[in-house]
Amino acid sequence: MIVEVFEELNGYVETLTSKTLTSIAPSKCIFEVGIAEGLTFTFLGKNEVKKFKEYIKRNSTRNLDFLIRTLYRYRKSKKKEVSLWSDFYYVRFMFEDYDKLEILVNHFKGTRKIPLDILIRKLIQFINKRLKREGFKPLRIVKIVGH
Repeated sequence: MIVEVFEELNGYVETLTSKTLTSIAPSKCIFEVGIAEGLTFTFLGKNEVKKFKEYIKRNSTRNLDFLIRTLYRYRKSKKKEVSLWSDFYYVRFMFEDYDKLEILVNHFKGTRKIPLDILIRKLIQFINKRLKREGFKPLRIVKIVGH
């Protein structure tokens, strides 16, 4: 389900305000999401989700690794939109315990326009929307460490 949610997140556009963004606001934020395949990342689409579903039928996994790129655009005037620096994040979902999901987020490139705690909350919000739609209990954040 997480892979399907992240496919929905891929290409999602949101307008961020100064409450969310540590840069020029309001800015348009575009999410691009890739899933790890060995040592590389492939951007998510229908084919990649289908491949993953086939893989997971035959195998189990303790970790799911994603690359998230956030692209920012700022409207300077009514006609001119300016591109700002992008951010890159590694996101790992760890399924160690039956009743616990650990999410590790590492910002590794860019100016970190979205604080990590806000990004984590956005990701959980996306997942919870899908869980609710499917009739499951939502994820609950116990603690956010670092950032």
